[in-house]
Amino acid sequence: MIEDADSKPSVLRLVAIAGIGLLIGLGAGLFIFLNGSVSENATGNAGISANTTDLGVGAVAPDFTTIDVATGEEVALSDLQGRPIMLNFWATWCGPCRIEMPHMQAAFEDHADEGLVILAVNNQEDLEQIQPFAEELGLTFNIGLDENGAIQNQYRIRAYPSSYFIDGDGKIASFHLGVLTEDQLSEQLSTILP
Repeated sequence: MIEDADSKPSVLRLVAIAGIGLLIGLGAGLFIFLNGSVSENATGNAGISANTTDLGVGAVAPDFTTIDVATGEEVALSDLQGRPIMLNFWATWCGPCRIEMPHMQAAFEDHADEGLVILAVNNQEDLEQIQPFAEELGLTFNIGLDENGAIQNQYRIRAYPSSYFIDGDGKIASFHLGVLTEDQLSEQLSTILP
């Protein structure tokens, strides 16, 4: 039996409509992932929480030790206590990371006299991948290695870039998930700078 095409939608038409809806949904999700960002800070401007009390605003930032790419020396987060710290998690393959790094470098230079430390912890890449990236962008702030992903796991990092802003007492003052614009970075730094 042949059905009238005007009385019922064809299977192909339904599949096409469902496919278009799926593509629109995936595209919107990808746009939010690549362009969106979420922040939490002590003033209550929260899009999401850091998901755990031990990583939330007001908690003491978990300590770790990394190797500084430029010097080859060990750096412990606790050794930096007393200074405002931007702890950034990134990777060379991360497009949004590449976008925000120049803003981070400018902020580092602008706030050097206030003792700002930027410690950018790389996600499981080696020196051969990191050094050309840092040289190309003229990065002079601290870049740390996380070759086995232990620091990423400790901070429960699931997306790049992600940044914690830590005050002089070693407490988390704010958190930002996603690429930081120049204005967003300035806002986040205001939570830790004197």
